[in-house]
Amino acid sequence: MALLRDEESRDNVVRAVAEQQSVVTQFVSLLLQEEKRQSEDGKKDSAITFTDTQCKP
Repeated sequence: MALLRDEESRDNVVRAVAEQQSVVTQFVSLLLQEEKRQSEDGKKDSAITFTDTQCKP
């Protein structure tokens, strides 16, 4: 609580909190984009058919 007593420290704390929120927001946004991309890739992969034409020992 001592950090919030003077104006300069309070501004630093507010700035730090805002930066953290920005980082978290960006991370969540990128995570959702990646999830969507992997979901679309999964749909493409499910269209692959496997046959029993592999080389056998």
